[in-house]
This record gives sequence, structure tokens and C-alpha cells, in this order.
Amino acid sequence: MSTAQTTTPFPLQQRRPKPKGVQKARMKHRRQTDHAESPGFEAFENGSTLYQRFFSLPAELRSHIFRLLLVQPCKFDMHHNEGCTRLVHYDVNWPGPYFENHPLADLKLYRCADCTPTSSWQNSTLPVFVSPVRSRWGDAWPNEFLCDDCWHSRFGNVYRPSMETLPCLCTRRQNLDILLANKRINREASYVFWTKNHFAFENSCLLSGFLCNIRPEVRRQMTRISLMAHDFFEANVAGVPDGKVCLPHPTHLKQLWEKLGDCSGLVDLELDSYYLSDMYYVLGMRRLQAKRSVTFFRHPRVQEVGKEHTGPPQPGIPQMIWPALAFRQPIEESTINRSATRKLASELAESIVRGRQLKIRYLKGLCKKSLAT
Repeated sequence: MSTAQTTTPFPLQQRRPKPKGVQKARMKHRRQTDHAESPGFEAFENGSTLYQRFFSLPAELRSHIFRLLLVQPCKFDMHHNEGCTRLVHYDVNWPGPYFENHPLADLKLYRCADCTPTSSWQNSTLPVFVSPVRSRWGDAWPNEFLCDDCWHSRFGNVYRPSMETLPCLCTRRQNLDILLANKRINREASYVFWTKNHFAFENSCLLSGFLCNIRPEVRRQMTRISLMAHDFFEANVAGVPDGKVCLPHPTHLKQLWEKLGDCSGLVDLELDSYYLSDMYYVLGMRRLQAKRSVTFFRHPRVQEVGKEHTGPPQPGIPQMIWPALAFRQPIEESTINRSATRKLASELAESIVRGRQLKIRYLKGLCKKSLAT
């Protein structure tokens, strides 16, 4: 009687070994996974450090902590903090800027070659006044004999924020020291900082200078940008006349649109309606990109800003830092602007969000109708 054959007539195929590169990649991924796993509460009792406890938390919770530390709203919409101390700028008798409650007698203990000239200021042992406005994260001061006000009035350029537009330090970003802790914290915290913050700029020169000083990979992480067209203005002035509007040359603005177009991660974009007042400005915006919304804002009129934000501070009433920008209104909801201007703004914004550029001839036609008196 024949027995059934249980062995296969075909030889078994041996598993082909993976290439060395694949093996190394899997080993590296396994080590990273093991390192990122939570050690559990029992490890906390064995003397683990705060650093290990922090990174044992879920990534979503760590991101939320970084967001509480580093993220703040658009600076145009911020109020003065309770007990805010204002700054005094360009006092001809004293170096500055300084806080309004700073004793004037102490300012005599500092020197400046411009605002407090003396015959022996070069050989004086008095230190130069260091204003509270100066950021400790900025570059070293280029002139050791001038105070901040005098240096900015002589050598400041349009690509740096002007101290005249800074009434106080309520909008200064806090807790930036955490970015210097180590590489791992910097990697996670910086991603939250660039993707969750709303960056606002008073005019195109400031935005151009900012984009030129950050890396291209950082530009692609920015999600929210506001760009207005103000030049130099006082923070307590409501409404800005045409003489205070900063509209650069079309060539310079075209370069800015190209840099802004590199921000591929941009989600929300706010632009001043004055950028619709020139055909070359509008044609340069065709290549912008935003994933969710593009909004054009107009400047508020004087009667549209509450008196509590333009006069002296009142106890118990929060006062806007920049009322001329805080009360901006979308041009699509405004009844002051002409219907042709609103149509130009809506169609241009829709084309940017959809990623479909309008034809040049059609866009020129919309611009001519909008600019027609």
C-alpha cells in the first residue's frame, strides 16, 4: 500500500537578506521608538530627571505646553497689560527711550555723544544708557557712545522696526529662553513657534527685512501673516491720513511678493487694501499662495475708534496698543469702498486660495474699474 507523500516536490525558498542600508534604517527607527516610549510612572520613583519626565508626556501635550509659552495673538489686536508703563522717546535732554516712571536723576549717570554732549564724553567713565527696548536676542550694539534713540535716528533703516511705533513692551514675546535649552526642545518648540504664531508687520519694508533674515525652511513653516501699509505713526492716533501710508516702489514690492510666495505653508494672509491701489501691486500678488483665507483690510476712520482707546488710559478699561490697526475692517464687509474694489479684492483672494492665477488681461480690467473715479 502506497503512502501519501507529505513533502512538497518544490524546494523551499530561503528568505533573501535585506540590504545593509535597510537594516541600518530599521535599527535606527527601533532605537528612536524605544527612546520615545514612556517610561511609566514606576520610572519616576527611581530618580528620573525632569527632562525625562517631560519627554515621557505625549507629543500633543508637549506641543500644548510650548504653545502656552511661546504663542501670542496678532500684536495689532493686543491690549495694554494692567499696570503698563509707557515709554518716553526722543527726549532732547536725556538718553532714551526710558520708562516714564524712571527717575530723571538716574539718567545723569549715563553718557551719550549726541543727546548729552560734553567736552569729555570720550574719556568719560560713565556707561552708555541701555534702554529697556533693546532686545537681548539682537546683535551687539554697533556704537558704544550713542543711546538707542540717537543711534536709530542717525543710522536706523526702514528694514528695522522703528522705536517710535513702540509705546510700551506689552507685545514683547516672552519665554524665548526655552529655545536654547537643547536641540530636542528647540526642534519641537521652534516648530510650534513658527506654525502657531500670527506675525504682523506695519509696512512692507519690515516684512521684507524679516523674511531676508530667516532661513527658507522657516519661511515654509509660517502659517499666519498680516501686512499693513503704515509708515510712522503714533500709537494713540486713530485713523491714518494718506501721508502716513507707506507704498514702496513696484519693483521692491515685486521682490516682496516673491519672498512671500516662498511661504508655502501659509494658511491665513491679511493685506492692506492700499495694495489694491496700483495695478503693478495687484499683478504681483497673482503668485501668492494661502491655503484657507486671504483678507484685505481698510483703515478705520476716526469715528470708528472708541474714545477710550485714543485718550489717556482709564482704570478698568483695557486700551488697545495700536487702535489705528486694531479696528481695521475687511474690505468685503465695508460699504465705504466701491463695489468694483470689493469685487477685485474678492476675486483676487479667491484665486490665491484656489491656486488658480487670474488672467492678466482680466485682472487689468478689474484694476481699471476699481481705480476709475
